[in-house]
Amino acid sequence: MESIDYNILISKIIDLITTSIPVLSVIIGSYLTYKFTQKDKIRDILYSRKVDAYSKLVILILKVKKDFQGNIANLHGDEVSPWDESIGPLSISNEFTNNYSESILFLSTKMTKKIDSFINELRQSSSLTLNHSIDSDLYKKEYLIKNCEHILIVCDSLIEDLHKEIGLQRIVK
Repeated sequence: MESIDYNILISKIIDLITTSIPVLSVIIGSYLTYKFTQKDKIRDILYSRKVDAYSKLVILILKVKKDFQGNIANLHGDEVSPWDESIGPLSISNEFTNNYSESILFLSTKMTKKIDSFINELRQSSSLTLNHSIDSDLYKKEYLIKNCEHILIVCDSLIEDLHKEIGLQRIVK
């Protein structure tokens, strides 16, 4: 029987561990870097898409705002008005709803509720405008003007809420 020199064996094991620790550290470090980088890339892509979705919504809200500003000017009898009568509240409401459906994935529950409420107000306003165009005695112009002014306030509030939700104030400051 051969005798085993435990001191040499322990020395070789220690040498093996000493040389393998840096290699294992590099492998583990590379793996962790890869994982964290992947998460950051996914987060960046999702944030980019969220910004695009919010931008589309803001553009549509500004379109709604312009339409209602023009409607107010029209109700006041202004001849020069930014309002394109071919658009109208119902068309704007439908366009907004279609684009909103595409963006809903990136909206919080709170924002979804606010936009749902906004769409309902747009539809009610469309009904008022339509009823007024059929029978102008049905609603006074002042009532329609107040309704349009309310929609303008809601538009400004929604744009501000979208900016807050996306964190635009923190970036701009």
